[in-house]
Amino acid sequence: MNLEMITHEPTGPKKPVDLLFVHGICVGAWVWDRHFLPFFAQQGYRCHAVSLRGHGKSPSSLPVQFNPLQSYVDDVRQAVDSVNAPTVLIGHSFGGGVVQKYFQMGGKGAGMALLASVPPYGLGLASLRTMIMNPLLWAEISVLMTWGVTTMDPGVIR
Repeated sequence: MNLEMITHEPTGPKKPVDLLFVHGICVGAWVWDRHFLPFFAQQGYRCHAVSLRGHGKSPSSLPVQFNPLQSYVDDVRQAVDSVNAPTVLIGHSFGGGVVQKYFQMGGKGAGMALLASVPPYGLGLASLRTMIMNPLLWAEISVLMTWGVTTMDPGVIR
């Protein structure tokens, strides 16, 4: 699969590991490009951000909501392989769940950092709790997940 990867080369003394950023649902590699990639490149890290299939400029044969988790794990494996260097994986939200699953399934890496991560077992219990405690929020999230990112303003999540 031809996955979108955004790379920033280090501007300071090169660190011994690369960083690979994995986005959450309904965004793409672009979400890391404005602040995170330039900041860490200035610290000497070679930084990469991948767009998982169906996100950003990465193609998908299925709508996002029908891609199995294993497909996203495969995307991370492909991205790590393409970096071809010791790599720390940094996952946000859904991307954090994918990173955890990648390591759980034997994936290799120098480490991981999780930012507001989904647990590797999913969001079933959290979704049920949200439905009971805040039905309006649950309904809004359901619309987003059903109809996709086209129903929202990208400026809200930048």
